[in-house]
Amino acid sequence: FEGDVPHLNFDADTAQIKQIEELKAQGVKVVVLFLSGRPMFTGKLMNLADAFVAGWLPGSQGQGVADVLVAERSGQSRRNFTGKLPFAWPSDANAPIARPLFPLGYGLSYSDKKMLGQVNEDPGVDLSDKSAAPSFMRRGKVPAPWRLVQDGSVTSRAVDIGAQEDARQFAWVNAGAFAIEGPAINLTPQLEANYSLLIDWRIDAIAGGTLKLGLGGGEVEVATDLSQGGNGKPVETRIPLRCFKAKGANLGAVGAALRVQARSGTMLTIRDVRIEAIQNEAKCPA
Repeated sequence: FEGDVPHLNFDADTAQIKQIEELKAQGVKVVVLFLSGRPMFTGKLMNLADAFVAGWLPGSQGQGVADVLVAERSGQSRRNFTGKLPFAWPSDANAPIARPLFPLGYGLSYSDKKMLGQVNEDPGVDLSDKSAAPSFMRRGKVPAPWRLVQDGSVTSRAVDIGAQEDARQFAWVNAGAFAIEGPAINLTPQLEANYSLLIDWRIDAIAGGTLKLGLGGGEVEVATDLSQGGNGKPVETRIPLRCFKAKGANLGAVGAALRVQARSGTMLTIRDVRIEAIQNEAKCPA
């Protein structure tokens, strides 16, 4: 369940793409070593590379990857490529794979002399949903490019709610806050479409009758609304983006996607945090 994705598109890092392009412009040969837990649509990377290696997830055997890539003084690699694809490789981002770019069992060795022409770079699926409704935490983990920022006032650990380590529990040892931060994104379209911030969590304890949630610089107090908690069970809290806007949030450039401020003794277990369309009319916290 940790690897569930709606499509097979790989979001290549812009800085890495730029670096490859700069090396190619200088006439430098480039090998792209792609590490993943599944076949993914990588058309642009394949077109940029002189050679493309699907290394999967080598773990402790990473040195074995170097054995097939790095030549010795003789000019020969220590090992030849013998691995073959255990899955078909996609020609677009559709899942399941309908038209493989490479079939099950495909793979080259240094004795093969084959040239691959330009491959498709169109994912063939609508990626707008992914950008329109960003996720800041999924199953207790903060996905890139977002990052978890904590100070000494809050500790956290992975815990189980519905599956193994599918949530993160935050405990306040002093008054303070933690935050999920990243590159500034524009949530104005979602504001205009009446989207909300959804938090799937379990309210373990709220100390001192205060719990503040911030987004984009705006902050709302939610302790009163959550005073009944979920009787030890997860609950979903939806706060319309307009509530943060009313508190001064700059939704045109949101770099602080979530900030949770509380007092010593508070404990929260969070599973998911995301922006979503409001299905039922949600109200601002009392």
